[in-house]
Formats: sequence, structure tokens, C-alpha cells
Amino acid sequence: MITRFHSMKLFNTELLADVFSSCIFTALLTGIVLFLMYKIFQYSKRKIHFPGPKGTWYNGNLTELLADNAHEYWLKWNREHGQIFE
Repeated sequence: MITRFHSMKLFNTELLADVFSSCIFTALLTGIVLFLMYKIFQYSKRKIHFPGPKGTWYNGNLTELLADNAHEYWLKWNREHGQIFE
């Protein structure tokens, strides 16, 4: 019976490696999600401040701004909302 206790490990290194890899994976996943949320926020903020007709958060309003009357869109937006530069 004494040999049985002596053969047991005092510290399970495999369990520590599993916990460490799980923590690293969770931190990476959290970082990626936060980074994507930041990029979407920055894109939405830029799209809101960009003059022109309304657009969706996914594709913005560039297709309508590339039309022939883009200057009229710009003037109309500038009259309604004022200067965009602070």
C-alpha cells in the first residue's frame, strides 16, 4: 500500500496544460470578438459622418454617391446637417 501512494503524482501536469490552453483559447477568442466589434463600430461611425444618402451598415452609401449627381447629394446633405469637419 505504501508503494501505491508513492507512485501517485503530486501535481498533474496534463491537467495544468489543459487549463492553460483553455485560458489561452478563451483570451484569443475574446480578443478577436472585441477587435471585430471595434472595427464595426469605427466603420459605422465613419459611415454616419460621411455625407450622402442613407446606407446600410454593411455596404454603406458609396453606390449612390458614385452616381452622376453626387455633388447635389453632397450639397443637400451639407445644407441639412452642416459641416462635417470640426
